[in-house]
Amino acid sequence: MMVIGPHGTESITFGSMLAQIRSIAYRLSQEKIAFGDRVALIGENHPNWAIAYLGII
Repeated sequence: MMVIGPHGTESITFGSMLAQIRSIAYRLSQEKIAFGDRVALIGENHPNWAIAYLGII
């Protein structure tokens, strides 16, 4: 994934994305968030939302 911002571009590799996705999923399980529970994403529109979404599902 390529993030284009005011300070240039940032590349995020598949491996890095996968590590972040797994980290989010692990943290949610530690917080006792279970299948069927609702999770809200609040913030500005950003490509990291895709990573958060995949970690949640």
